[in-house]
Amino acid sequence: MKISLNWLKDFVSVPKKITPEALASKLMLTTTEIEGIEKRGEVLDKLVVGFVKSREKHPNADRLSVTKVDIGNGKILNIVCGAPNVAAGQKVVVALPGVTLPNGLTLERREVRGIVSEGMICSADEMGLGPSHSGILVLNSAAKVGAKVSTILPAQDVIYEIDNKSLSHRSDLWGHYGMAREVAAFLGQKFKEYKIKKSKTSAKSPLKLEVKVQNKKLCPRYLAAVVENIKIGPSPAWLAARLESVGVRSINNIVDITNYVMLELGQPLHAFDFEKIGNGKKKAIVVREAKDGENFVTIDGVQRKLDKSMLVIADTLKPVAIAGVMGGQNSEVNDKTSKIILESANFDFISIRKTSMRLGLRTEASIRFEKGLDPNLAELGMARVLELIAKILPGAKIAGKIIDVKNFKLNQGPIKLSFDYLNKKIGEIIPPAKVVSILKALGFSVKKVGKILNVKIPTWRATKDVSIPDDLVEEVVRVYGYENIPAKMPEAGMTRPEENNARKVERLVKNILAKGLEMTEICNYSFAEEKVLKKIGLNPAEHIRLKNSINKNLTHLRQSLIPGLVANMAQNQHFAEEVRIFEIGKIFFREAGEFIKSNAGGERLPRQDESLAGMILEKGNETPFYEAKDAIAVMLDALHIKYSFEVWQKDLPAWANQARTIRIVAGDKTLGIITELALQVQQSFGVRHRVGIFGINFAELVKLYRDGAAYRSIPKYPSIELDLALLVPRKTVWGDVSKNIFETENRLVKEVQLFDVYEGSGVEAGKKSLAFRIIYRSDERTLKLEEAKKVEELNL
Repeated sequence: MKISLNWLKDFVSVPKKITPEALASKLMLTTTEIEGIEKRGEVLDKLVVGFVKSREKHPNADRLSVTKVDIGNGKILNIVCGAPNVAAGQKVVVALPGVTLPNGLTLERREVRGIVSEGMICSADEMGLGPSHSGILVLNSAAKVGAKVSTILPAQDVIYEIDNKSLSHRSDLWGHYGMAREVAAFLGQKFKEYKIKKSKTSAKSPLKLEVKVQNKKLCPRYLAAVVENIKIGPSPAWLAARLESVGVRSINNIVDITNYVMLELGQPLHAFDFEKIGNGKKKAIVVREAKDGENFVTIDGVQRKLDKSMLVIADTLKPVAIAGVMGGQNSEVNDKTSKIILESANFDFISIRKTSMRLGLRTEASIRFEKGLDPNLAELGMARVLELIAKILPGAKIAGKIIDVKNFKLNQGPIKLSFDYLNKKIGEIIPPAKVVSILKALGFSVKKVGKILNVKIPTWRATKDVSIPDDLVEEVVRVYGYENIPAKMPEAGMTRPEENNARKVERLVKNILAKGLEMTEICNYSFAEEKVLKKIGLNPAEHIRLKNSINKNLTHLRQSLIPGLVANMAQNQHFAEEVRIFEIGKIFFREAGEFIKSNAGGERLPRQDESLAGMILEKGNETPFYEAKDAIAVMLDALHIKYSFEVWQKDLPAWANQARTIRIVAGDKTLGIITELALQVQQSFGVRHRVGIFGINFAELVKLYRDGAAYRSIPKYPSIELDLALLVPRKTVWGDVSKNIFETENRLVKEVQLFDVYEGSGVEAGKKSLAFRIIYRSDERTLKLEEAKKVEELNL
């Protein structure tokens, strides 16, 4: 859409200090996007008025003329001209050598078919004042020879190219009138509001018109007026120039007037030939839905197929226009038209949008209607078009009354807006008086009650634009100026987040197992299959059964991570020589837990414990128990938790190997167990190799964790390492032996390490050899070898 600065100035005074570029920048910051600025008529200062003293045919060209042109001060120029309408006695526009025209042509003195031409006689389009014409522009005879053309033709203007997409929500800005209101608001200038003047009507006229609106939802307002004594002809120069300045071609006075009002106010209008409406003396306009399959030829000569979703303007016999989109050939105004019906209406924006899209026909009228125009604008448009007709066609008369059918109601509020809310949203305290003045400048009615504003929405913003306090906040801040609000970071209180120790330990454990020990984390469902529970030796009846399981097989809540991990192991054993997996997750028990089921009662959800379990399988390794034990030792050492291992054979689960199970002890707490998968369970799942298992109560692990190890100074005195091999019964647990060694002389024995177990040749049947490395050290002095050996003898 194009906006003329001269046209805007009809409604608002723009200070001279505001350059066209500055105005464009302000529009960009407050209202709409500007795609380009075109300055027209600047060249007029460089053009002069000339008088054609003579015109002769060019001797060497049929279509060229040789003229003698007086440009004042006694200067007579020889100019070759190709325009067919050039003639002696005319006042014309002359461009002299050195002048560059808007089309980029720079004039110079040159020969044209053997005749020297010293300038150019210009047409309107060559000066950038409008579309191409058939000849040169002939000036009024009163024009002074030698004067600058800018003093004769006040055609200098600035045209702004508006990005239509940026106005999709602002139906009031689709005309110069609405845009001028915006300019007045942000420049702090007075807006020259257009006042509706009552048009003179001829009650005695025999011309009668009836209007019937069948669908008032799709047409909330329809105004019609009959105007007689119309004489179709060209528009006055000022009107044609205004239209052409914004890219609209002049057609005839009536069509141009309706286009002018649309471009000025944003209200589309249409004129029907009165004689072509209806049949006979009875004239009627019917606003109705089209019939399925109804054919209609629009003024562009294209036949359109309509359907019942479309709204048409019809007479008693036929459609005469597609409502809000385009008129028809069967009612078009032409040179013989002497009486017209003027239409100024309002249509449902959704209906117009759908009709336009279905027909593939988008017009200047439909573009505006589909934005949701103010129904009150139709009345303003009718008043303005009748005013212009009276001005341009003084003999025209309004026959009968202006018909107005209306059925609409707009939500104009009021909206309550508090200054506290406004300032909080904007982040800047704007003086209350400034807020009120901005809203009033935009057309809002404002009533202040304490710190609250009751704001009434103007009708042109109440269609689908402004409806909530935040809309008013936007109106205030954009006119106040985003550039006037200091840029600063939002203030936010910095509080230390509550430390989640369980999450921290979980991450540490996962890093140790996954990165340090190259184990793969598994995430199984919290549900278990009944047949899997039975295979592993667990009683499904002791588990919580689900009423709405996600899978017909996953029917119970798990009480252990082991069944899921065994199933994982069975599935993955074929793809690698070594499978090392672990899982951290919740397990569930029937007894009540800590979480309340609902606020309504005191019933608690089942107990939910956090558990850690892992499994290690290595083809050919018949003692994966030790791999599982080493993994736990690495993890607990990294977490700085003191622990010990004890043989454990009480209350073991059915899936544990009774002969290879130890418990993990930390202080007086049993942290978990290390074992191997029972042979019968291994076989029932089809696992081909022995599996080492560890299981830990994760909640107890979290309680034992301390962030960082306690500081211990480096020993001041050297230690002595001695190896000791003992022959013991085969069932003897090395942990018991180690414990006995510490108890013998714990002041000097600092560490006991088992580094070899031997059974076989040279060892008595039923016995085994345990080889220990014992580290001796005194905290008070350098220990002598004899002292260490003495302690060793005591152990023996």
